[in-house]
Amino acid sequence: MIDKIDTNPIPELPVKPTAKQAVLNETTSSTADATLEVNYESLIQKAMESPESGTAQVAKAKELIASGELDNIDNIREAAKDIIDLGV
Repeated sequence: MIDKIDTNPIPELPVKPTAKQAVLNETTSSTADATLEVNYESLIQKAMESPESGTAQVAKAKELIASGELDNIDNIREAAKDIIDLGV
């Protein structure tokens, strides 16, 4: 049975390009540029213009943590599940 196993399952690769490859080579420009220009100016501007509503949310979160309202079995289970599922 072991003598029926093909020890070289990878076929020989063609040395000459196929017709499809030749067409692709012809249509590709030698001056093609694959660089990527990234402009973060608009993102920085949005961040600078955003309202300071985050501070109110942080204050509310601090109040909830200090009050102990977040320390209940349901939240603990949900956090544990997220740690297992998401690796967080």
